[in-house]
Amino acid sequence: MFQDSLKTLDIFVCKENPTTGVKSYILDCKSFPVIQNFYFVNNSFTDDGKTAWFYAGIPGKKKKLGFVDFQNGICKIIDGTEFLDASPWVDPISGEAYWIEHYDLLSCSPKKSAVPKKINSIPYSITQGREPYRIATHLTLNASKTAFNFDAELEDEWIAGKIPLDGSEPIVWKTFNICYNHGQFSPVDDNLMLIAQDGWNDQSGQHHDYDQRMWLLRKNGECKPLYNEPTRMHGHEWWGKDGEYVCFVHYGEGVKRININTKKEENLWQGSFSHAHASADLKYLVADADAGGKSPFCKVIFFNRDTNREIEIVNIPWCGDDEMAKMHVHPHPRFVFDDEYICYTSFALGRPSLAITNVNDLIKKTV
Repeated sequence: MFQDSLKTLDIFVCKENPTTGVKSYILDCKSFPVIQNFYFVNNSFTDDGKTAWFYAGIPGKKKKLGFVDFQNGICKIIDGTEFLDASPWVDPISGEAYWIEHYDLLSCSPKKSAVPKKINSIPYSITQGREPYRIATHLTLNASKTAFNFDAELEDEWIAGKIPLDGSEPIVWKTFNICYNHGQFSPVDDNLMLIAQDGWNDQSGQHHDYDQRMWLLRKNGECKPLYNEPTRMHGHEWWGKDGEYVCFVHYGEGVKRININTKKEENLWQGSFSHAHASADLKYLVADADAGGKSPFCKVIFFNRDTNREIEIVNIPWCGDDEMAKMHVHPHPRFVFDDEYICYTSFALGRPSLAITNVNDLIKKTV
C-alpha cells in the first residue's frame, strides 16, 4: 500500500537519478519554501507506513511540523507546532508527534483537526528564567517509554536529564560548564544516556572546539568518554538497536561502531561522510557526503555490506541562499518503515523537500 501511495498520490513527484537509475519520490509541498525530513537520529514515520511527519520552514523563522497521511492522500502543516532545534520525535505506533518549544514539551496527533497540547515543562528551578538556546537537541524516549531526555543549553550551563511523560517534575542528571548536547537515551537501559561534546561560543562570543566527542552519562551523574584519547574527528553518533554499540562517523575514514563495554571498534564503511544511518541488522548503510559547490552534503549514497557495493541515490547541487543555509538543510538520510525505505531531504524540485526511496530497489542494484 505504501509503495502504491507514493506512485499514485499527486503530492509526490518521482525523480530518477540519471546516472544510477535510482528513483526517489519527492513531496511537492509548495506552501513552504523549506520542507525537510527529521534530523537522522529520530524516525518520523509510523511503523505501519500510514503517516510521516516533516519540518516546514521559512528562512528567518522557526520551523513548524507537518504530516503526510498516505492512506488518505493528505498533507497538512499544523499551526502552533514551532519547535526548538531538532527536537521532534514521533511515536511509531500512534503517530503522535512530540517536540520542545521554549520550556514546554508538547504533542499533537496526525489529524486534520488536531490541536497541540502541553505534556510537561522544564521548571524555573532548572531554567532560572534563562532564555533557552535549546532544551533538547533531539528528543529520545527511554526504554520503559516513560520519559524523554533533555540536554538544555541555558546561557553558560548545559543541563542533561529526563522529562517524564506523566507530567511529574523533570529530573536533572548532570550540569556541565562546557557544551554537551545530542543526548540520546539508551534503547535498553533507562539509567543510561549517550551524550556528545560539541563546539560552542561562550557569552563573550569566543568559540571553543570539543576534545572528546562521545560520552556515556548515567542517572547518578557519572559521565565517562567512550574513548580515552581525543576524538575531534568523531561525530553524528547514534545507538545501535541492541544498546551494546554506538555507531558514528569518523570524518575522513568512514562509518564505525564501538562496543560500549569492550570498547572494540569496527569500521562498517570506509569513505568520507557527514551523516550516516544503518538498518537495524547493520547490513545496509546510507550517508550524505560533500558533492562540492556552495554547500556540502548534497550527495546521498547507499552501501550494501553483504556485497561491499555502493550506489548513489542522489547528487544534486545546493539550491538555497545564505538565509536558507542557516536552517541546517542537509539530506540527513535514515532508514524508516522497518528499514524498507530511506527518507532524506532532496533538492530535486529546486527547493528542499522530503524524499523517499525504496531499499529493496537499492539492494537489487548492488548485488
